[in-house]
Amino acid sequence: VSSWVLCRASPPEVPVVAQIRFQSTYCQPAIGSMVPETWLDLVYCGHSPANCVNSTTKQLLYSEQIRGFPSLREITLPCNIFGLAGHYALALRSTMMTMGPLIAFTSPGSTVKAVWSDKFVFNVHARSIFPCDGHAGINVLFQYPGCILESGDRVRVFGRLRADVAAVAPPSTLHYLAEHKVSRGQHALTFDCDLFTERYVEYCFVYVSQAISGAVSDVRMDCVPTLPVHEAESGGWGSWTSWTQCTTTCSGGTRNRYRLCDSPPPRYGAKFCEGHALE
Repeated sequence: VSSWVLCRASPPEVPVVAQIRFQSTYCQPAIGSMVPETWLDLVYCGHSPANCVNSTTKQLLYSEQIRGFPSLREITLPCNIFGLAGHYALALRSTMMTMGPLIAFTSPGSTVKAVWSDKFVFNVHARSIFPCDGHAGINVLFQYPGCILESGDRVRVFGRLRADVAAVAPPSTLHYLAEHKVSRGQHALTFDCDLFTERYVEYCFVYVSQAISGAVSDVRMDCVPTLPVHEAESGGWGSWTSWTQCTTTCSGGTRNRYRLCDSPPPRYGAKFCEGHALE
């Protein structure tokens, strides 16, 4: 029987202990025979506990050999193994081959679920990119849980490019520009002013966490406008349209009217109009 000693709703700050119990044996191994062995696996199942059973999407993260059949064996799992949000399970198999038959497996209702810790805190220390101090650059400040990898996490920068179309809220796309590695113990990064231009309407900084498997996940994002935004650049409502015809000729019908946030439209990054667009 395999079980968890410590379960948390977010990536743990300390190692996790797994317990394995075997039923008592009454027969000694035959003289000259090899000591029996089993293997304990830690498996990542993704975002659904159902993936832990008969799924090709589950991923083996850690294995440890157990020799003989001890009544109790405790195995310490490093906390940085739990580097992805989702469900984790234990499996006990009888051979060194990863496809060997399973002796015991964590049921879908008993998996450990990890979610992103609220100890990830991320902030761009600027209200806008420009004006940009050539000596100081753009500073990014961050905090994280204690069990990140030594140098796996990073901060990426994306520029948001607005489509050149006539619309109150034109579509936009994010374009990757650069990234800096985060070393454990580091809590600030600086991006040089030369990286930024007025081509993009805003810049988005993303804290990316890397798991021990090499998989990466976007954990936090903070976007700032390229140019300073003033209250005068906020959007304003246009005039209401005329009321539409009633939807029925008897009781219970409705009439509608609407207005657009186009007098003026908000500049990118400024506030959209407050209030209802439809009555």
